Amino acid sequence: MKKIFILLMASLVCLACSKKTAEEYYTMAEDYRNGTNGQAIDKEEAAKLYLKAAEMGHLEAQYRIGNCYYQAEGIEQNYEEAVKWYRLAAEQGHSWAQNNLGARYHKGEGVAQSYEEAMKWYQLAAEQGNEAAYCNIGLLYEYGLGVAKDEKEAFKWYTLSAEKGDDIGQYKVGDCYYYGNGVKKNYKQAIEWFLKSAEQGYTNAEFSLGYCYAHGLGVKKNYKEALYWYEKAAKKGHATAINNIGALYSYGRGVKKNYEKAFEYYLKAAKKGDDWGQHNVAYCYLKGRGTDKNREEAIYWYKKAADQGNKDAIKQLKNMGEY
Repeated sequence: MKKIFILLMASLVCLACSKKTAEEYYTMAEDYRNGTNGQAIDKEEAAKLYLKAAEMGHLEAQYRIGNCYYQAEGIEQNYEEAVKWYRLAAEQGHSWAQNNLGARYHKGEGVAQSYEEAMKWYQLAAEQGNEAAYCNIGLLYEYGLGVAKDEKEAFKWYTLSAEKGDDIGQYKVGDCYYYGNGVKKNYKQAIEWFLKSAEQGYTNAEFSLGYCYAHGLGVKKNYKEALYWYEKAAKKGHATAINNIGALYSYGRGVKKNYEKAFEYYLKAAKKGDDWGQHNVAYCYLKGRGTDKNREEAIYWYKKAADQGNKDAIKQLKNMGEY
């Protein structure tokens, strides 16, 4: 009897030892997600462990599993589940969960779209100094979503975001200076903020820098610098950057003139839906520049561009009797 009792106690001790805490599950999930502490990266295992920790009430794990569901990271994408976990964390004061819940209301993902609810959650996150929330509030003011349109107010929030180092906030401040939205137009200031954002790898800022260098806006015209920044954006799939690289090859700006390479880039941009890429591919087919002449292909691509409202494509189709 005594022996049985000892064995039973030993089993209970082993069971207690094997039971992990929420923090331990979370730490293991982080290791699988990031490939740390000798673990190979395994997003599926990370998601499973985040879920276990989240179900045990771990705040950061609730936010993380929300991200997993939203981004389809290691688990099947499910916006409703993402919203559920963001809300749990947000209601406990997690600023990034509050921001992300606001974004789901903003976009109507996993929940009925509501700009008012989006603003509510963005503001709660902003009260904690969340830089992404600052930027998102700026977006609502810039486009008048759930609030009266106010470009000056948008610029104020973008600046708060940018000054805290948010890459999108920095880009938006640059954009405001570039177009004169909510602030006096100033290309040099635009360049300064585009550069800050681009150095963090934000694609739209990389493209904008390339464009400014290509056209000498706020900076001395420099086609090689334009190519450098266009290529960075192009590698991430920015269609207009891809088209503009084609233009540099077509005119021999910053690179040796090469119609074949120009056509190659135009075609890539066209297939990604860029209307000027479609227009330029059509022109190449029409003139036999960098490719064989092909009237049917030219008409096809001009019509693609025209469907997006490209006026030059419409004009060309009319000249060809095809519009």
